[in-house]
Amino acid sequence: MKTSDLLLRVLRNSSLMMLISPLALLALWQLAVVAGFVSLDSFTSPVQVLHALLEIAVEGNTALRGSLASHIWASLQEVSLGFACAAAIGVPLGLLMGWSPIARNILDPVVELLRPIPPTAWVAISLLLLGLGLQQKVFVVFVGTVSPILITTLDGVSGVDRILLKVARTHNATQLDTIRKVFLPALLPSILTSFRVGIGMGWMVVVAAELIAAEAGLGFLLMQAYRIFRMDVMVAVMLIIGLLAFLMDRGMREVQRALLHWQERT
Repeated sequence: MKTSDLLLRVLRNSSLMMLISPLALLALWQLAVVAGFVSLDSFTSPVQVLHALLEIAVEGNTALRGSLASHIWASLQEVSLGFACAAAIGVPLGLLMGWSPIARNILDPVVELLRPIPPTAWVAISLLLLGLGLQQKVFVVFVGTVSPILITTLDGVSGVDRILLKVARTHNATQLDTIRKVFLPALLPSILTSFRVGIGMGWMVVVAAELIAAEAGLGFLLMQAYRIFRMDVMVAVMLIIGLLAFLMDRGMREVQRALLHWQERT
């Protein structure tokens, strides 16, 4: 086999590239440090980040206030619960607004008024209303993720093939049957995609909220590392956040593949 053909096969192998790409980036980073392009006085190196990761995961650091597992668990709870609430409200509201012109006329001005407000702008209000705890972070994540889910669902309803609706009416289908057997299957791809976007947004929002005010979580851990001037720990925590978000996204992709297996046959 030619070298070019082998290289092409490697590049087309998503599972293999999932491992090679990050390792290549880390190698380039380390080479830049060794060559002197990156100064350890102002930044850090992959080796130092690895040592910092082992320190916070195994040895612990009292200045960081809590174990790595406890901070990960706190952020996972906040993202998961906030996202679940956003999905439970965003999808039905999107369906309702797309199905009923009256509901859309009533709710659309409220949605468009609140949607542009950054989720972090709600942090101060939520702190006053809910205090410093799980409920407050769940609320902020909900605010940050409900809009993309709702808007995507609403746009998906508008994009449903009208021929499918005519066929349903021809067979005397009720509105409930039309929603359950026509709308939901047609909307499922866009809804699942919005879930993936929502999960990524949820992580961005929760870390920002934890940076501002928190007693636990990866954003709080990031701020604690900043306070003790540990650049290596900060980068290690950022990599952990990226890895967790990546794993959740991969899990959602697998769910999407399982539920939409019929698409691969068409």
